[in-house]
Amino acid sequence: MKSEKKNSFNFIRKAWHLLGLFIPLALYLDWYKNSFELVYATRAIIVIVLVVCLVLLVVTEILRFKSEAFSNFFWKILGPLMKDSERQYMNATLPYFTANLFVIYLFPAELAVMSLAFLVIGDPFAAYIGANYGKNRFYNGKSLEGIIAFIVSATVFGLFLTWGFSLYNANSIYSMFDELGSFQISSLVVLLIGASIAGITEFFSSTTWKGFLDDNLLIPVVSSVTMALVSSLFFGKTWNEIIFPFMDLLQKQ
Repeated sequence: MKSEKKNSFNFIRKAWHLLGLFIPLALYLDWYKNSFELVYATRAIIVIVLVVCLVLLVVTEILRFKSEAFSNFFWKILGPLMKDSERQYMNATLPYFTANLFVIYLFPAELAVMSLAFLVIGDPFAAYIGANYGKNRFYNGKSLEGIIAFIVSATVFGLFLTWGFSLYNANSIYSMFDELGSFQISSLVVLLIGASIAGITEFFSSTTWKGFLDDNLLIPVVSSVTMALVSSLFFGKTWNEIIFPFMDLLQKQ
């Protein structure tokens, strides 16, 4: 949502972020099941790829700030995906991929999908509605209309996700319906609290630590942790069930 300015909506940038939703979906659908004789093959492959991407991003950022020639080349190629403020701050893809790594490494696939969906769905709706229809502004330039757009769009998309979870794994508390077709209130409670916290996080987020600590990092991290807490406090999930045993990432079958 940022400080919503008229005509500041970047469709290309938002589309790039939307493509990132395939990362947690790959985990949920277990695309690489049984690959390399690993128990958690899909999670392991995604984590390794994200780590490699993050290393490459860090190297790219160092070169961008150290070499004017490389910076000019970078902006010529990737300028449409960037914001002008990122000439002085790091590329937002770095905190975005860091958030992906955090939620995919630690949490159930459903929470990873939802927390990242809150960002890639809620943020563009908030930016567009806030920039074009925001009338009630707060101290940071963000609008009430933008906040509402974030929470509503994230919740609506989240409802489709929880319905989809029902088709794939009705045993999960994050699925809208259980195996008998009965509605599960747990899915709605986790979703509503998660989407609301994501919207609040977006409102209070800013760009600090040279651009690393921004909404691309904070929304998935804060909302996933919140949904994990709700799962534990209200729906009987133990932390051993919620947190992935990260030392087992490369466990063989």
